[in-house]
Amino acid sequence: MYAAVSDGIGSRGGAQYKMIAIVIPSLDPDEALLKLASDLAAAGAERLLVVNDGSKQDKLPIFEKLAQMSFCKVIHHAENCGKGRALKNAFNYLLTAESDCTGVVTADADGQHSVRDIMRVAAELREKPETFVLGVRDFSGSDVPWKSRFGNVWSCRMFQTLAGVRVRDTQTGLRGIPAAFMKKLLNACGERFEFESTMLIEAGRLHLDICELTIETIYLEGNRATHFHPLRDSWQICRVLFGGAFAQFMLFTGSALLSALIDLGCFALLIKGVLPGRLFAATVTARVISSCCNYLMNRNMVFNFQKKKSGGMDWQSLIMYYLLCVFILAASYLLTRFGTRYCKWCDVVVVKAVVDLTLFILSFIFQRCWIFAAGKRDEKR
Repeated sequence: MYAAVSDGIGSRGGAQYKMIAIVIPSLDPDEALLKLASDLAAAGAERLLVVNDGSKQDKLPIFEKLAQMSFCKVIHHAENCGKGRALKNAFNYLLTAESDCTGVVTADADGQHSVRDIMRVAAELREKPETFVLGVRDFSGSDVPWKSRFGNVWSCRMFQTLAGVRVRDTQTGLRGIPAAFMKKLLNACGERFEFESTMLIEAGRLHLDICELTIETIYLEGNRATHFHPLRDSWQICRVLFGGAFAQFMLFTGSALLSALIDLGCFALLIKGVLPGRLFAATVTARVISSCCNYLMNRNMVFNFQKKKSGGMDWQSLIMYYLLCVFILAASYLLTRFGTRYCKWCDVVVVKAVVDLTLFILSFIFQRCWIFAAGKRDEKR
């Protein structure tokens, strides 16, 4: 995608200088964007990169005025490409043209983010340059538009269940993104609003530490300025969520099948050679070996979990994993017994198959959301 860049500031600072850029994608803005830019400059913002995402011709004078500001650059899209593409182009420009950029703060152009909160997120990112910072809103107020309340309630629950990412605001546009994470996002899927969901999923997959800053909730004229389409964009977000969860579930299934083969192979080797005639010992030993293999595959391959600690075994996830194994074993027995007792017309094999399939899915969700969950989450008011 070609992106034309308007004139702006030159390079600044030496190799030791690290700055935070502010990125604002914009479609058909009004004069409020100019005021926001001026207020950011007065507040000490170092870089401002505005993306004109195919705005109408009568809006071009606004971008021309922005380009005249000494700390601002403007990237122009010939047509509307979507918020995701606008952010990717901005990230690519900063990573290639601004070598002193340690990260970016993304903000919306419709006035929903105060200058104070934007600068707070920038300060937090500067202090913790490897942390993904989210400016989260409070949705409990009666003045919150229904579109925003609806979108956030269902998406938070879906993200926790399907992506293992627990945050209080999945749709916030105010985010502090480290430079290393920006590089990872350049090839991530999503060209429109779903890209922000992809960003959260990638943060969970990479186990980035997440810091949540509570910010002021601002809605102008019932949030009329938003370009979010509840049906179209919600569908795209669902596609991203379910697509990622399905791919990981297939890996989880493959890990389970491979572990079953390891269990069977070890059992055959033990019962026919090492432990002949000792059925219980062979069964337990084979199950211990296969469960260790399953734990390692799930931790390192399926959920890509790397505990941030200096060496040693990750005992917490290991203990939780085996407690889950014990629970599933007990639940399988008890539910199968209950099912055959009260559903006497059902074959015991069918009952056990349904029970074990249900427990298998629950095991995937539990491991994804708790045992091998994303990096630690820090909340700040």
